[in-house]
Amino acid sequence: MKNSMKSAVGAAIVGLFVAATPAMAQQSDEDQNTGSSGSIRMNTGLSYSSGDYGELENTEVIGIPVSLTYKKDGLRLRVSVPWVMIEGPGSLLATPEGRDAFFGDSGGGGQGRGRGRGRGGDSGNSGSGSGSKDIEVEDELDDDVIDDDDIVDEDGFAGPDNSRSGFGDVNVSALYSIQLASGTYFEPAVAVKLPTASRTKRLGTGEVDVTLSADLVQEIGDATLYVHGRRRLAGKPEGSTLRSTWGAGGGASVRATDGVYIGADYFWQQSAFAGRQASSEASAWASFRLSEGFSLTTYAGTGFNDSSADFFAGMAIGKRF
Repeated sequence: MKNSMKSAVGAAIVGLFVAATPAMAQQSDEDQNTGSSGSIRMNTGLSYSSGDYGELENTEVIGIPVSLTYKKDGLRLRVSVPWVMIEGPGSLLATPEGRDAFFGDSGGGGQGRGRGRGRGGDSGNSGSGSGSKDIEVEDELDDDVIDDDDIVDEDGFAGPDNSRSGFGDVNVSALYSIQLASGTYFEPAVAVKLPTASRTKRLGTGEVDVTLSADLVQEIGDATLYVHGRRRLAGKPEGSTLRSTWGAGGGASVRATDGVYIGADYFWQQSAFAGRQASSEASAWASFRLSEGFSLTTYAGTGFNDSSADFFAGMAIGKRF
């Protein structure tokens, strides 16, 4: 990506952090309990990822996701949509954002599903659980028809332009947290990706995807451990090599002080393109409870093979109503 884009990412992250930091305060009992009527949380953020994903040149992505989540007791319902800017030859599906049905909940996608989660936050989809002690930091709209003049690549996406931007697919998800024992939770979830993103810009496949996932979460004092598994049932455009994928991961978090959690996550997922290596990535994150119902999460990570991101980072801000 050009230096101007990288500068814009840096400036935006600094700006969000400066705006949010003065509001930082201790976590309260009110933030941990939604009450009988439930609660609504709005989240937005900024993410950046870079990697070659087996291509000759790097593909870089900037994303700004927006989501609304309704939570009552163990139920969590969420709808989200991002705006993305891509520079490079790679498909969005090869990036951390695209693999996670877009950003999970935090704006970073993929990891952070434990109860003190930061980078995937409060998900219910690909990416990214919930119950008590949640750090509710959450985190793919043009319908273009491909005509005979479009150039379609081997993966079913059209257009030779390596620079593109627009709204991504809308994602709708539901998660339910079931307490199995003291401090032990099982959290099944289902997510549906609605094909609202432009296929001609290679921002979406034009097909519906369904992701079935589950977390097993164990709280041990101020620490939380979790393991995650998923099956993403991909809609396959005619003539493409797209396939359904398996994914798995896990991580740990700890409450450093009141309202402050830190953690680390690992996630592995098959490539959506047959014959390509699976991605393998790890991240570290910190999540802060802010005053007046605000929360802030920052994260950064890297991948371990050619199909993974060389670097990804971002932050997310959430407001509970």
